[in-house]
Amino acid sequence: MNAQVVEKLATQLHAQHAAFDISAFTRSVNPELASLKLKDRINLIADAIAEHFPGDYRAALSAVCRVAEAGIDPWAAWPLCSFVERHGTHDPEASLAAMPTLTKRWSCEFAIRPFLDDHLEVTRQY
Repeated sequence: MNAQVVEKLATQLHAQHAAFDISAFTRSVNPELASLKLKDRINLIADAIAEHFPGDYRAALSAVCRVAEAGIDPWAAWPLCSFVERHGTHDPEASLAAMPTLTKRWSCEFAIRPFLDDHLEVTRQY
């Protein structure tokens, strides 16, 4: 998980939503990457997606899913799953519905855990 992966992910998010600011996103992520361990890098990128995505969670989720559907390197897909894990529990139906798409690129095994904790009955439906 390095600056090249971040740049590629930003470019793909921008392709799915033209208002996504590639420069602001990469400037917020890249300086911190080298000092972080892998999972912390993933979380940083996931949080930056949420921070820099214009619009609401569902708009961001839609773009994230389109990036996954268009094809993305599996390593670059991990932050997409973490985005749902860290920012989607307030909208369990949309988040859970997105997981089959995302897990085709990277496992949602971590992403599903907060939904099992916070929304067990809804999660069982998926």
